[in-house]
Amino acid sequence: MTQFHHRKLPDYSTLLSGHTPPDEVGFPSSQLQIWYNNTGESWVGDGERPHKHLHSDECFIVLRGSLVVEVDGRRYTIGPREFCCFPAGQYHAVVNVHPPVETLMIRAPSVADKICQAKEEAELPMTSNYTTHLQQLFDIQQTIRDIHPSLGKLFPVAIFSDDQFFIYDLDPTGQEYIFVRQVETPMPVPPQVRAAFPLESYGERMVCVVTGDVFDELAGYVTIFHEFVHCQQFEGGEQHVKQSLDIARQAQVANDFMWELNHPFPYMAPDFIQAYQSVLEVQTQAEIMPARRQLQEILSANDYEYMVWQEWKEGLARFIENRIKVRLGLPENQGGKEQPFSRVTFYAGGANFIAALDKAEPALISDIERLFERMFQEHRS
Repeated sequence: MTQFHHRKLPDYSTLLSGHTPPDEVGFPSSQLQIWYNNTGESWVGDGERPHKHLHSDECFIVLRGSLVVEVDGRRYTIGPREFCCFPAGQYHAVVNVHPPVETLMIRAPSVADKICQAKEEAELPMTSNYTTHLQQLFDIQQTIRDIHPSLGKLFPVAIFSDDQFFIYDLDPTGQEYIFVRQVETPMPVPPQVRAAFPLESYGERMVCVVTGDVFDELAGYVTIFHEFVHCQQFEGGEQHVKQSLDIARQAQVANDFMWELNHPFPYMAPDFIQAYQSVLEVQTQAEIMPARRQLQEILSANDYEYMVWQEWKEGLARFIENRIKVRLGLPENQGGKEQPFSRVTFYAGGANFIAALDKAEPALISDIERLFERMFQEHRS
């Protein structure tokens, strides 16, 4: 909030404070969430699933009517002019509402940190294990979708377990993840995989591939959105960009499908280390450009094409990932800044370069193909 805000409470339920209030009654705040319920109907049906908030405390204030809440297996009735609080990390649920009811739900900080309590894995078939966790993506998306256009679309998710992919996709309404199919993995998959690629057994559609432990922490959900950025890049011009690179065309002729991982880049060359350290440290486009010109002089044509490609592809995903983490109150991902340098160094350097370009031209990062052209031209200038 940037200025004083004063309104009457409305005669309907609405968000009084939060990231995106639906009307002029509420005020925008990245720190405070206040939900006002004023209704003659229950909003929990047969009761909501117990859940917790990883980083935020929550409070219910009852003005009229009553609520029944459950904490640690015990139920409590919260009546008029009473309130209750749930500290971060405590599972709780509103199991009944006695209308007409008027309440305030206050939560701070206003971050997407809600985690539902899953049933015991042994009680659930494998096809149902992760549905509840995947539903959390919708809540998080509402909090972060304004950060970048690529966050406006959710993609299929394949959970890797026991050499199988358990594929989940959006239902026809686009409002729920459902189990679609189980397929054998077509190639060796590393433990704790975090990736995005077209899956042949799913019609060559782009799929986010992860293992189930990704749902253990809020940061894991951010990782899924990181991979969704790669899905959006693939659909939004990646192949056109790739075909503009000599290194990619040469790899295609040589049937080298692993060039993005295995290109023999001179990471240990002292002049490269010195130049790229500046890319990792400086903050503005003007500060970065001397290092970019130096890199142009010392790298071969294929090497700097490889560098730009990785900075664009992985750096953009890292840039957006860190924007999400700031929004959700999580520490930024700084991996790749330390020596010895490796391919991951371009994740950090690309994110820093894109952040500098974003300061100079904010609209640029919304057009990912034009962003690549600008990054490539800046290297050549």
